[in-house]
Amino acid sequence: MAFTQELNNLNIKNNLDYLSYLALNKYKDKILLIDNISEENLLIIFEKLVQNLIFNKNKILIVSQDSLNTLKDNRIIKLLNGKVINLTEDIDFKNYLKEQILSLPELTGKTYISKVDVISRKIERKIDIILKLIKLLRNKDENNLSLIEKYNITYKKLSKYDYLYNYYKIFRIKKPFMDYSYEELKNAKERIINSEIIDKYLRYRRYIDNSMFKVLQNEINFYVYKEALLRLKELNKRENLKIPLINSKYTKDFLDNYFVNQNMKEEDVEVLANIVNIKYNSGMIKQKEKKSIFKFIYKKFKDTEYEKRVEEFKKIEKDIKDEYIGNLNNLNYYLNEIVFLKEILIEEEYNALIKSYIFSEDIKEKLEAYIKIINISCNIKETINYIDSLEKIELDILDYCYSSLEYKDEIKDLINNIDYLKLFFEIENTEVLNKDFLETSNKYENLIGEIENDLKLKDELMRNSLNLVWNNIIREKLQVSKLTKEKIDYDNEELYEKLFPCILTDLDSLYKIDNFQKYMSNFEKIIIFDNKLNSKYIDFIKDINLKERIILMLKDKYINYSDLIEEEIHKLNDDLKELERDYIKKYSKDRHEIFVESLSKHIAGLGYNYIRNYKIGVYKVPILINDIKLKNKIAILIDGDVTNYNDFIFIDDLYIKKELEDNNIDFYRIWTRDLWTNKERTYDKLVDFLNNKLIYNN
Repeated sequence: MAFTQELNNLNIKNNLDYLSYLALNKYKDKILLIDNISEENLLIIFEKLVQNLIFNKNKILIVSQDSLNTLKDNRIIKLLNGKVINLTEDIDFKNYLKEQILSLPELTGKTYISKVDVISRKIERKIDIILKLIKLLRNKDENNLSLIEKYNITYKKLSKYDYLYNYYKIFRIKKPFMDYSYEELKNAKERIINSEIIDKYLRYRRYIDNSMFKVLQNEINFYVYKEALLRLKELNKRENLKIPLINSKYTKDFLDNYFVNQNMKEEDVEVLANIVNIKYNSGMIKQKEKKSIFKFIYKKFKDTEYEKRVEEFKKIEKDIKDEYIGNLNNLNYYLNEIVFLKEILIEEEYNALIKSYIFSEDIKEKLEAYIKIINISCNIKETINYIDSLEKIELDILDYCYSSLEYKDEIKDLINNIDYLKLFFEIENTEVLNKDFLETSNKYENLIGEIENDLKLKDELMRNSLNLVWNNIIREKLQVSKLTKEKIDYDNEELYEKLFPCILTDLDSLYKIDNFQKYMSNFEKIIIFDNKLNSKYIDFIKDINLKERIILMLKDKYINYSDLIEEEIHKLNDDLKELERDYIKKYSKDRHEIFVESLSKHIAGLGYNYIRNYKIGVYKVPILINDIKLKNKIAILIDGDVTNYNDFIFIDDLYIKKELEDNNIDFYRIWTRDLWTNKERTYDKLVDFLNNKLIYNN
């Protein structure tokens, strides 16, 4: 199978750490094929791999037929200073090893070597700071919104002068809608705003909040209301609605008892009449005890007078009974006419009405009021059903906005901003909890520059440490000291296999070694660097059966490895193409956020020509100012970004910076958060920067 497609946009030099990571850490169980890359880039990758392998105490075998001289003169091989053995040359291993041992410096260089670990930890700490900042800004929350997106949607930080500020103060205290996402609130808000919901809800609230309508029972059938209206209107045709009663001093006692027991029967009336008569007239039938001297004189009058009083007492009781029976009949008749209201009015209201009616008050005005109340209730029934049919989120929004406003005509405005208030609340919480991380944006460029310099320093330290590392390996394995240098057994051939980190050879020289298959097991990596994969190499790969240790670095663009098992090969070029495709996809979308649009207009207003979404390498710059008034083109970068790919962290801005430098383009970074917090101040800083870049700067 052949590959002809080359990478067009991915800068190999800027991604050497990633390539090294893939080659040495990611694919450990397959042959790694590196092909379809220019010879210059192939050698750059070769240097990086050899350097990392040898620094980490790995022995490597480098096999080549046509490129051996090129590799021998490579700077990384020359840097190893006698630690490389070329099997194609006539070498006296004994003298070669002796020379290495006798020339060992007294100092181990371990302090210098340890600087690599120190600088690595520094780089990791700085990368971690950047990662935390970028994740905080770009990672989606549980509602699928990033902090940057929230900044763009809300556009500016609220101040006490903003009309939304008073709304937000209430929102912050009440903390509503915590179970709803911004998107859910937005969609519900739009449904409310783009319909008659608000008007119907206000009518509904005026109804349910009015105490006048609270006299009615809940959930009354519409037809019950209609029937009640007919009966009430019929009753109200009368001139007055007052129960005609026989009134006497005994009437109130009857009415009090009737109000308690409206199911009173005639036998109850008889008992009540007797009780009331006794209450008021018991004195008539009481005997008064006379003094003894008068007993005889009045005795003959006593019985006659008493009998008259008893008769009078009984007559009064009969009159009371007759009154009560008459009133009972009247009450039962008239109350029966309004008993239907018991199904409509709440108990308290109904009892008050009955009491008024029983005690002979005119209830005409009350019934007229009920007619109006029921009429309104019938007319609003459809509205109530409509409100009851709304989704919970819509009702929650309406209830919150209604209860939070003193002036109800503002309800539409508050509803229209309810989703923004939710985002302001989320932004504030995030900023309070992560203030220190967000403030690291102020030193972002310094961090990027420091990481860039640290990476260069680390690379330099590693190169300069290669010989020190292997000098120490010689010391450790041979236990070399000043006293023992001359006593070492240089005839021990096993020493040669352990003490030289890099062997250069061609296949013919390799095959001359006795039991060369066993010899191959001494090496952690076997690099085949050549023009093409010929049959000899294929046989060699099969013979040694160490596919997990082999790296094929081939200059030919048309590699045919049909004789090898495809599943046993991983093509590094596939990773690079995939990385390139992913970066192109990531940066393919044009930036149209509201802040980018606003910034573009501002730059145009300053009189500068610019290009939107300018492509450079696999990246895309939101705004490129390419005005002749400036010394150089200036890329306007918005925020920062990182990419996690194949478990490897890319600081995108590190690579974008290199691409811009390679193209002689300056850059200026603007953070969305700064625009959101204070757009005017951010614009002023940009103007100052541009003024300093003018060709004719006075």
